Amino acid sequence: MKAKLASYGVHFVTGDVVGFSWQTILVPSVVGTVQKRSKLIHVHVQSGDGRVHPVKFGLCLNAAGAEAQNIARLAGIGVGEEALSFDLPIMSRFLFTHFYINADFMGVFRYKENVKVPYSTGA
Repeated sequence: MKAKLASYGVHFVTGDVVGFSWQTILVPSVVGTVQKRSKLIHVHVQSGDGRVHPVKFGLCLNAAGAEAQNIARLAGIGVGEEALSFDLPIMSRFLFTHFYINADFMGVFRYKENVKVPYSTGA
């Protein structure tokens, strides 16, 4: 799949998001006035060698999983004004996995919100 996406011009970057850049734009309103708005234009990615690279984008998708709230805060979501003052409601949660072996079953049980789901190891 990665090769197929690369054939469409997708570039894969490995690193940590450390910030964003904004651009102030003027947006006409429905009542005829002009308002200043900030628009995200770059994500700053720190590569393995410690250098920070700005990556320009037209659309940014936050797919950071449990770290999505932290990335959103770097983009001003949850710390801004008006609509941006609301936090992204995604938080990391602990998921405990227990292994045990008996004569009848060898497997893994995951406990999540008091629900027990068996996973067979194939043994």
